[in-house]
Formats: sequence, C-alpha cells, structure tokens
Amino acid sequence: MILSFIAIILSIIESQVLLLLLALTLLVIGAAVVAGAILIFSLTPIASWLRPENLRSLQEQAGVFAPLGFIIIYSIATVLAVPGTILTLSAGALFGPLLGTLWTVFGATLGATAAFLVARFVAGDGARAQFEKGDRPSQTASGN
Repeated sequence: MILSFIAIILSIIESQVLLLLLALTLLVIGAAVVAGAILIFSLTPIASWLRPENLRSLQEQAGVFAPLGFIIIYSIATVLAVPGTILTLSAGALFGPLLGTLWTVFGATLGATAAFLVARFVAGDGARAQFEKGDRPSQTASGN
C-alpha cells in the first residue's frame, strides 16, 4: 500500500515536471518568434511598407483591385490559421467600417471554404489512416 502511494506521488511529480518542461519550451518558442519579428521589422523595409500612409497609397494605386487583393490575402491567412485580428482591423481602417466588414467576411468565408477543401481532399487520407490505427480517436468514433 505504501509503495503504491509512493508510485502515485512520483507519477504526479513526473507529470508536473513534464508540464513545466512543456511550458518552458513554449515560452522559448514564443520568445524566439517575438525576437524574429522584431529583427525582421527592424532590419528590413517591411515596417515602412505597413505604415498607414503607405497602405493608403497602395490602396489608391490598386483602385478597384484593392478589395480583391485584400480578400485573397485574408483567405490565405485563414487557410494558414493566421489570427485575423490585425487584418480585420486593417480592413476597417483602409475601407471603412461597412466595406471593411464586407471584404473581411468574404475573405474569411473563402478562406474557411478553402481550408475545408484542403482538409477534405488533401489531408483526408492522413486523418482516415489515423482513425484506423486503433488509437483513441478510432475508439471514440466507434462509440467505445
């Protein structure tokens, strides 16, 4: 009985250590992403490209194709699971609240449709193989 209690305590400690290692790993990855973004914005001209006045002039140059370009960029970002907050706010700033909302909804809908089609036709075999392995998802799918 005492040995089983000690085994339980050791397993709890081991799981705590694993959680700590996972948290530290995620922290290091997050710091690397932030440091990379800072380096990219400070060492390349990307920061100047993203200034509001430059975006406005690009929008004016693109004319009627600006919404189409935004919808395509938003759709690609949706497929790649990039958070859309910055793009959504940019749409409101560039096109105004009404048209910005409209172009954002179009882009998000097209992106979600494209993500579904990729998952259905490109990644479908991999997902099916994962369910047929006999692991927990297949047990869940069969109702066990």
